[in-house]
Amino acid sequence: MFIGGSRVLFRSMVSIITREVKQGVVIYGAGSAGRQLAIGLASGAEYETVAFIDDDNAKQGSVIQGSQVIALSQLDDVLKNSNVKKVLLALPSASRQ
Repeated sequence: MFIGGSRVLFRSMVSIITREVKQGVVIYGAGSAGRQLAIGLASGAEYETVAFIDDDNAKQGSVIQGSQVIALSQLDDVLKNSNVKKVLLALPSASRQ
């Protein structure tokens, strides 16, 4: 137990020291495509989902994958209070234009 416990402790200390800060992103679209995108980003080491934006009033105020669903009008507040640099679109029905 001493050897195994010390290995776990050492590994956690190294991961805390070498942990990289993920860049925050906001996902526009809180439907199934947005959830799938958030799951994909969570498994990577580069991005972290800060919030979702959705036009549907029923979805606003809910929490998806630990992130709040907000209205588009609240985006300025999120951008001022976090390290968000990108807004990713998760709207499968929207055209590329």
